[in-house]
Amino acid sequence: MSLVAGIDALRAGDAESAVAPLQAAAAAGDGLAALNLGLALIQTGRLAEAESALCQAAEAFPDRPEPFLYLGQVAGIRGADAAARESFEAALARDPGQVLALVGLAGLAENAGAFAQATALIDRALVLDPTEPELKPWAARVARRVGAPGQALDAALAALAAKPGAVEAAKQAAAALLALHGESGARQQVGARAAAEPFSLAWPLIAAVVAAMTGDLDAAIAELRMADALSPDAPAVQA
Repeated sequence: MSLVAGIDALRAGDAESAVAPLQAAAAAGDGLAALNLGLALIQTGRLAEAESALCQAAEAFPDRPEPFLYLGQVAGIRGADAAARESFEAALARDPGQVLALVGLAGLAENAGAFAQATALIDRALVLDPTEPELKPWAARVARRVGAPGQALDAALAALAAKPGAVEAAKQAAAALLALHGESGARQQVGARAAAEPFSLAWPLIAAVVAAMTGDLDAAIAELRMADALSPDAPAVQA
């Protein structure tokens, strides 16, 4: 019953309440409880305890990728890049389709300045899960960092086509437009696209970011109000 209660609390988003019952089940040798305990402890910021629980889960399920994936995430949060890389690679060895392990490795590569490797890993992840909302904005950011603003713009606009209120994608699109066209040209480009797509949430968001990046805060606020009028319930706009 402890395992069921803990998993139910975790599914309900109450990680703190999940810890005690999962700890009890894990102490009795339940590997699934240890795995879920690791997740609950990550969510409550207790990383050292999470690592211990996930090591127990890895011993219980040596052929499953999940314990190694979460161990990689814990190591990454703690700044232990070598341990994170080893764990993510272990997860991929058990399941080459682990998108989050590819994402973890891509983050490590980007932080190390290995942008070509990061791009290749993101591309692999996109092949496996083209609907993952965070991947295309990430691809856009990496492309911009390697001096490919056109590629960055394409990736950001693809992300916005899938999720028009995606703020990170709007930021990457705005930065790419400024790199490609300068302030005046970027504003002209955004204005033309906004006029052509008057009910699109994406273009007021991009316009707001372009204005903010160039120091025109009044225009940025006006564009955000336009975005809010187009989609008042969008969490990204409210943020």
